[in-house]
Amino acid sequence: MKIKKININNFKDTFIKLGADEVGAKIMAKKAKNYFFYINDLKTPAANILKQDALSIGAELVVPQ
Repeated sequence: MKIKKININNFKDTFIKLGADEVGAKIMAKKAKNYFFYINDLKTPAANILKQDALSIGAELVVPQ
């Protein structure tokens, strides 16, 4: 697994490129305020656990469909 902090200006387009659907990308872009990380080579079960953990504290995690 590799983690890279990213600084982007157009969150919605980046979320769509990562595989999020249009509606989800729009909702997540509104939450995009502080820190963004790109996590590479993370297995799907681990990504789903991380997403649930993030949601429990008000954060967001984009995973491909």
